[in-house]
Amino acid sequence: MRSPVEDRLTEVEEKQAEQIARMRAIAEFKEYPWCFVKEASEILGKSPITLQRWRSSGFGPAWHKNGSRIVYRRTDLYDWMLG
Repeated sequence: MRSPVEDRLTEVEEKQAEQIARMRAIAEFKEYPWCFVKEASEILGKSPITLQRWRSSGFGPAWHKNGSRIVYRRTDLYDWMLG
């Protein structure tokens, strides 16, 4: 059984880990801020069909159209994953 202090430390560590992950993602993908459905599905660990279903139901990360192609901002994907 953990004490309240240990629980609070764990919460703080998790939040810090999320912030670090987000900063790394932004830094890593700053040069290429957009990705297509296939890569977005790999980042999220979901199939392209799942992303299509999410788009049609209004769920999931923000997406945009580039001509006839669906694109996602990498930062939007990571923001959505982190909650």
